[in-house]
Amino acid sequence: MNPSPLGRSESLLRMERLSAVTHLMSSGEHLARSEAYHPGGLNDWQIMSDGHPRQSRRAALLDRIGRPAVTRGLHVARIAASLGLLAPTRNRGIRLASNATLATTSALLHPRHHYGTDGSDQVSFLVQSLSTVARLGERRPRIVDAALWAASLQGVLSYTASGWVKVAGRTWGTGGAITGVARTRSYGDIRTWQLIRGRPGLAKALENSVVALECVAPIIFLAGGRLTRPYAAAATGLHLGIARVMALGRFVPSFCSLHAPMIYTTQNDRTNRRHDTVGRIVLWAGLGLIAAAAGQRALTRRTVEHARGDERTLELSDTNTVAYRVIGDRASAAGSLERAPLVVFENGLLATPDHWEWIVRHLRSISEEEARPTVITSHRSGYGPSTHLPGTMLTMGDIANASTEFVEHVAGDRDVILVGHSLGGYLAMLTAARTSARVRGVVLVDSSHPDELRRSERQRLGAERLRDGFVSMAASLNAGSGMLLGVPPWVTALPTEAQRVALAQFRDQRMWTAAIREWDATVRDFATSPGLPQLRCPALVLTAAKTRESDPVQHELHAEMLEHASGGSHVTIDGADHDSILTNQVHAGRAAEEIARFVAACIDPSGATDAGATPAAPRPTSERDNELELTS
Repeated sequence: MNPSPLGRSESLLRMERLSAVTHLMSSGEHLARSEAYHPGGLNDWQIMSDGHPRQSRRAALLDRIGRPAVTRGLHVARIAASLGLLAPTRNRGIRLASNATLATTSALLHPRHHYGTDGSDQVSFLVQSLSTVARLGERRPRIVDAALWAASLQGVLSYTASGWVKVAGRTWGTGGAITGVARTRSYGDIRTWQLIRGRPGLAKALENSVVALECVAPIIFLAGGRLTRPYAAAATGLHLGIARVMALGRFVPSFCSLHAPMIYTTQNDRTNRRHDTVGRIVLWAGLGLIAAAAGQRALTRRTVEHARGDERTLELSDTNTVAYRVIGDRASAAGSLERAPLVVFENGLLATPDHWEWIVRHLRSISEEEARPTVITSHRSGYGPSTHLPGTMLTMGDIANASTEFVEHVAGDRDVILVGHSLGGYLAMLTAARTSARVRGVVLVDSSHPDELRRSERQRLGAERLRDGFVSMAASLNAGSGMLLGVPPWVTALPTEAQRVALAQFRDQRMWTAAIREWDATVRDFATSPGLPQLRCPALVLTAAKTRESDPVQHELHAEMLEHASGGSHVTIDGADHDSILTNQVHAGRAAEEIARFVAACIDPSGATDAGATPAAPRPTSERDNELELTS
């Protein structure tokens, strides 16, 4: 037998009452923990107020609210309003005033309670605001239904987003998430920990059940609402479990307050004459958004594949392809036997050839015409227009072999300088040690070191979060969210001609997927501590000043890289960080000057390079950390 339909008034009543329980619990907790407001406490306003702009009306209002007596008074008013909503009365004036009080005080107290709020407070604020709107238009069913639809859609969105974020991460579904939470002091539970610590199968089953329940939330709009009540019951069980294990009791009434509008908006009830305008608007807007996202994704892909329009393509022995640009090849253009220096750039992780644009321009503009280098930039397999065959390029050895094959192809019988940034620096070292090409020097620009995850705390902590960020971005871009991404500052810092393609690649899911593959290979490689290859040529090591300041260990690692070359120098680029050393015009110009001097010292511009000769000494600068005689 089908349950009786949930009416409009009853749905609104359940929603605001359950939300009121959340506010009642929240204010009670704050009043019971008054020490948090004392000097040095978690919510000491004298400390927290520093984060808000001074000399404004908003700051003056917050200062008044920040007084302990005023804060306590607002919480007492919230408790009274919550009790008003929980009372059996259906008086419209009382319920409207109570909802408005809770919504307003939530907004006022949020800056005051910067620490200690969570998702339950945010949901309850939204519910109370929608309840206020519904009570204001209570005599107009269309307004009440609009508010209930908004709450219903928020509920579905909350569950769905939570589930798919878990899917994108590495921990959920392995048993590690619930096990890790259960063993913590803040959210853990000793009994749960004892139950699952030796039962990985149980932990995986629990995690997969949670993820599945959250991800399938949109199914409530199917089958005429018959699935909504079972779903709400299952979700309530989930929140009760979270309350038991993690002591997040407020989540139970907060999120359960969304269940009544979810039931109301999905059921087939012709007697209520429900107004579904908001639902239809969201449906058509969603379909339009999906179409726009698909169009934007196709346009992005087309821009990425076309790239700068002058790329050449090399098919590697593993059938992957590399798209590359040759900039300023005088030998092929003039048909002469003259051979200019050949400088091959190796990109960092999650980077494009466009990152080098400023350095390439500076390098070619400041060199003498007869010694102006030919420049090669490229997309590694899987990036940009370069293709990647699944199951290949899974190790750093694979990636280095591909780079070696590429360098030998473009070099021919010419002398080569390899320039690599970040992970590309380490790849440049591996390539120089493997290739048969005449590599006369290697430039390492704020380079990665195979021991950095073991020896640098900063690098290790950053690495733990990096992959999850890549996975989340790849998943969201694959879903068509690229058009929602803003333009990152590093793109706008590039020359205008490079910005369009660089932005398209940033919004291309394949770039992030390639980064995941390369990062996994990097972590596996660095975990074995392979050490640095010994170079038979000099090296120029460029360190960004902010890298040196924030992580002295990284600077030590860079110095060690110089020790594995046959001479060279180590230079700090003042004011630069890991990215701006390439993308900032000024910092890139300084780096290009150092590279130009290094290239001139390593290669005789006339083409008659003597491997045993001592190149000209680089010009001394105030930023030069140490310098060895350049020998090849």
